[in-house]
Amino acid sequence: MIKIRECRLDDRKEVDEISRLTWEGYDYLSKVFDEWIKDGNFYVATDDEKVIGTAKITYLPEKTGWLEGLRVHPEWRGRGIGRKMNDFTLKLARDMRKSGRIDSIEFATYFLNKESLHMTKKVGFKVVKRFFVLYRKKEGPEVKPKEIKLSLDDLKEYKSYIPVGWQFVKKTIEGFKNLKKRSKAYSTGKFKFYQAGYEETFILLDGSEHAIKDYIPHLNFLTSEADAYDIMFPEEWKEKIHLFTNNGFSLWDEPEEPNIMVLRDFG
Repeated sequence: MIKIRECRLDDRKEVDEISRLTWEGYDYLSKVFDEWIKDGNFYVATDDEKVIGTAKITYLPEKTGWLEGLRVHPEWRGRGIGRKMNDFTLKLARDMRKSGRIDSIEFATYFLNKESLHMTKKVGFKVVKRFFVLYRKKEGPEVKPKEIKLSLDDLKEYKSYIPVGWQFVKKTIEGFKNLKKRSKAYSTGKFKFYQAGYEETFILLDGSEHAIKDYIPHLNFLTSEADAYDIMFPEEWKEKIHLFTNNGFSLWDEPEEPNIMVLRDFG
C-alpha cells in the first residue's frame, strides 16, 4: 500500500538510491538530503515501508512556496506515484496559502517533462517565465576568474525572476538577498556571472559575442570535476542562441526555444 509521510534521517540510503538512478546519476538529491531534512516539508512515498518517491516544499522569498524534488524510483514509475506525490504537496501548499503562510505556489520544470506540465496545468498552473539552459563540454584554455559581489543593477537582463540554479526567486530586494546567500559571483575582468543552485549552474549576465568568448575559459576553470557544464540565461536572449552554438554550446534538445518553464498556481 502506498503511503506518504515526512522524510526521516534513516531514509537516507533509499533516497540515495533514487538519486543515483535519476538523471543518469547526476541528480543532486543526495547532496541536499541533510539540508532538506532540517528545513522540513520533505516527504517520501513508501510501498510496504520501502521509500519509492520524494517531494519537497521550500519557502522562497516573497512568501513563495516552491515545489521541488519530485522523484520516483524507476521500478515504480508509470504507476501514478508522481501524481500522488504532486497532489499531496499541492494540497499542503494550498493550505499554507489559505492560512497566509505563503502567497504563491510555484515550480520549474524542463519543457520535455510533458507529464508534469500537463498534470499541473490541468489543476491551475500557468507558465509565468521561461529560460534557456545550454551545456558545453569543458574544452580549451582555463583562466581563474575573480570573486566579486553583485548588485541588483548587475541583473538588468533578468526582468521578473532571478535564477538560483533551478529555483527561481522573484526579482526583488528579498529575492536578491536570497541569491547572494546561495551563490558565488565572479568577473572575467570585463564581464560578470555567478554560479548557483544545487546543480552549480552558471548564470551569465551579458549575452554579447565578446562576453561569451571571454566567459568560456573562466567557466572551464571552475568546472574542475566534470567534463561539461550548464549555463542559463533569460528567454529574451533567444535571438542570441546562434552566438552560443557558434562557440561550442548546445541545447539539451531541439528546438531552439526556451526550455525551462517557471509555473505558478492560479487554481
